[in-house]
Amino acid sequence: MNRAVDGDVVAVEIFPQSEWRTSADEVIDQEATLKDDDPDDSDGEEGEGMDETEKKELRRERKDTASESRNSRAQPQPTGKIVGIIKRNWRAYVCHIDRRSLSSHIQTGNTVQAVFATPLARSIPRIRLRTRQAPSLLDQKILVTMDRWDATSRYPEGHFVRSLGKVESKEAERESLLLEFEVPFRPFGRAVRCQDIDDALHARELPNGNIEAGVHIADVSHFVHADTPMDSEAASRGTTVYLVDQRIDMLPSLLGTNLCSLRPHVERLAFSAIWELTPTAEIVNVRFTKSVIASKMAFTYEEAQKRMDNSSMSDPLTKSIRLLNSLAKKLKAARIAAGALNLASPEIKIHLQSAESSDPVDVEQKVLFETNSLVEDFMLLAN
Repeated sequence: MNRAVDGDVVAVEIFPQSEWRTSADEVIDQEATLKDDDPDDSDGEEGEGMDETEKKELRRERKDTASESRNSRAQPQPTGKIVGIIKRNWRAYVCHIDRRSLSSHIQTGNTVQAVFATPLARSIPRIRLRTRQAPSLLDQKILVTMDRWDATSRYPEGHFVRSLGKVESKEAERESLLLEFEVPFRPFGRAVRCQDIDDALHARELPNGNIEAGVHIADVSHFVHADTPMDSEAASRGTTVYLVDQRIDMLPSLLGTNLCSLRPHVERLAFSAIWELTPTAEIVNVRFTKSVIASKMAFTYEEAQKRMDNSSMSDPLTKSIRLLNSLAKKLKAARIAAGALNLASPEIKIHLQSAESSDPVDVEQKVLFETNSLVEDFMLLAN
């Protein structure tokens, strides 16, 4: 019996080449095959309860399948079986109670009964629970953990942790998403307390005819020191996660939206990459340095685009944006000519009924501007 689940570290025994299979072999849908299993049954190993004739028939069917694989045009792939589990990586799983597994005569009351919990992740088998709450948990998203998986059982045993709410409710679906993808969303703890970390760009013409361009990133390392609780928490979170009506910050707001945000007209600590480029965007020189900067202005991509396109504007800031865009176009053309891939997918924007409501009213594809590409190309250059 294979008692490993997705994420476990296992030892595998490779079958003889005569038993290897191709990707064209029939795959049986486990859910359809096992849908009528009784959660109260103590399932045994494959072949248990068969007489010798039935076991021989099973072996013959396996040989026939292997023979068909050899005759297939596809290249057979190594197959094998799990012979040992080196390390379990079980976690809490988002599930729902399989209504078909409830006893038909026990739909209410506090009688303990065995039921199946079906995980949201299809790579995880159904989990057998024994609970008094089964009828009240129908149509609920629930959190379940595995406790054990006996060698003679087809299913792991587990227990109910808590309900996340009604299936398809915004709150339950949001928390299910965060839990299933293991996104830390708990509030920052007392030991960690302290909008996204911004970047800034500049460009100016030099006396020799070349151009100085710079990318400036907020110096988070000045505030987040290695091996501190804040460093560990940020490493665990990895990135800021955006939901429709909520964001899960990687850093506390004092840092993310204040001290590490390159706000206009205030001095901020940064790490800078500064180039000298020719008018054709060839790099003459580059230096990397810690810096203190005071940004002139904060723009959205659309605001910067409108300013750049407005022919009546010729102030130093607008000229700088146009100069950056001219260089970015040449940098991108050189990358594409050198064989770079342009990987992009449409980004969706969801409109809510109001700032106070989380009810969606419209969906649209976000418009990309030249200024999006401008920033992207200078970030690539800095990297």
